[in-house]
Amino acid sequence: NYDGETPGSKKESRQSIEELAESIKRDGQLQPILVQKDEKGRYSVKFGFRRVKALKLLDAEHVNVQLWEGEEQDAYMVNLAENLARNDLLPWEIGQRCVEIAEKFGLSGANISKRLGFSKGYVNALMRIYETVDPRILKLWTEGNGRATHDNLIKLTKLDKEEQMAQWAEWAGD
Repeated sequence: NYDGETPGSKKESRQSIEELAESIKRDGQLQPILVQKDEKGRYSVKFGFRRVKALKLLDAEHVNVQLWEGEEQDAYMVNLAENLARNDLLPWEIGQRCVEIAEKFGLSGANISKRLGFSKGYVNALMRIYETVDPRILKLWTEGNGRATHDNLIKLTKLDKEEQMAQWAEWAGD
């Protein structure tokens, strides 16, 4: 079972998937797609969503799959760690994933930080950015508009939404 979207994450760019497909075509599928069997006996992808997309693009006849038998909480943490290793997540996106994991499993930023190898303060700051910074600013940051630094976003968490937009406009030179 796979619907083309990584749960809780942004859509992957077509270019990114095409690059992965070229890598798989050249070097083969180096890592298996991890699947988990549900109570009805169906399999769903737990890790390797990008690999699935790339292999579909290649119309691959053979796919290396491995059964994941770990806990669901571990699956979320490993998935986030795998995405972090690719270095394509913005800090607010990491914060979003941490918030989702914290809410789903009742974990604190400290619990999550231990699993990711980050400091508790850093994880809590990322979560605070996602929870308190105006979504319009996060969108602008994602698009590369304005001064997007971690420290700037921390400063914004201390302001209300109206003040955040005014400060962002000042940093952007508007």
